[in-house]
Amino acid sequence: MKETFTLKFFDWILLGAAFIMLLTAVQRLVIPFAYLTTFLMHLAFGVGALVGILGFIVPKLNGERFARLFILATLVLPPVLLLSLYVTDLAIYGTNRTSLLANPILYVRLILGVVFLIMTTKFSKQTKPQRLADYGLFVMLLGVFFILFEIAYNIQPFFTSATMRTLWQIPVKVILSAAVIWFGYTMFTKQQLGKYLVLAIIACFIYGCF
Repeated sequence: MKETFTLKFFDWILLGAAFIMLLTAVQRLVIPFAYLTTFLMHLAFGVGALVGILGFIVPKLNGERFARLFILATLVLPPVLLLSLYVTDLAIYGTNRTSLLANPILYVRLILGVVFLIMTTKFSKQTKPQRLADYGLFVMLLGVFFILFEIAYNIQPFFTSATMRTLWQIPVKVILSAAVIWFGYTMFTKQQLGKYLVLAIIACFIYGCF
């Protein structure tokens, strides 16, 4: 395994975490699924874990970047999505879905993800602008995932009992997804976050509101 961060032990911790998350994703992928969107989400988590592993063993890949993408995609994003869904349902629809927050693993993953991100900064070999660009790349990929999710969501009614979105929801969600991609691209090219990160978060929140 190549040396990615300045602390070799941290490399091994992240590699072990990536293997665990990959095995978890594979186990869920082989279980029959009711909806195509569920399969897509588990597939995305598996790809995120695989990306993290490849970043540590393939010499020409940017190990730090791939490690951050792994942490954000598999540890931080899932609990954040569930928490945002809970807040959205409570604030907009008045539905208190406490079942979304009942799993303690949710909080463990989020805490580990935040701690790992802090450590990737502490033991980083990259400059600050390079690290900020990694977050912009993740936002871009998140926007791409949103578009793929919309495609899957509107295809699955042909194979399951799921309902398709209304005609006005589809273009609005695609536009919001494209906006997230553009905000991420701007963060990636300018190597800064600032207002573009705030706008991306707002676009993601609106995306999940309907």
